[in-house]
Amino acid sequence: MGWSDNRRGVAAESETMSAHEHTPSVQDHADAWHHHEPTEGQPQREHTGDINTWLITQWFVGIVVFVIGLIVVVCIYFDSTAHQMRAARVETTLTSKVANGMKVQAEIKLGINGNIPTYSWADVKAGTVQLPLEQGMQQVLKNYSDGK
Repeated sequence: MGWSDNRRGVAAESETMSAHEHTPSVQDHADAWHHHEPTEGQPQREHTGDINTWLITQWFVGIVVFVIGLIVVVCIYFDSTAHQMRAARVETTLTSKVANGMKVQAEIKLGINGNIPTYSWADVKAGTVQLPLEQGMQQVLKNYSDGK
């Protein structure tokens, strides 16, 4: 079946379709569904026939006020939280600098964990010295083991 055969089939269809030019008129008899009997009672009132524009306006204004209020509350919360976090960061930074400086000074003076890192005089007049804890314990153990 070639191209020309297909064109002949389309032409034949359009000829048969043009033969059916009758369209039913609008005034024809309607079916039974369109007829209402008196036993059906009064038809229901249209549900959305009356639009209350005042009520719609009130709802719109209420929703807009609620959204604006919510945005204001969120902005206030964000601002206060950001302020607290900023203050904590500044205080922590300054405090940590001071604390680190004090820790370094304490470690120099007392040693790490309170252990004196080197020998030093505790009281020159009394003739007492400070020594690291580990070395002091070793000295005590040596004195007791030699005395046995």
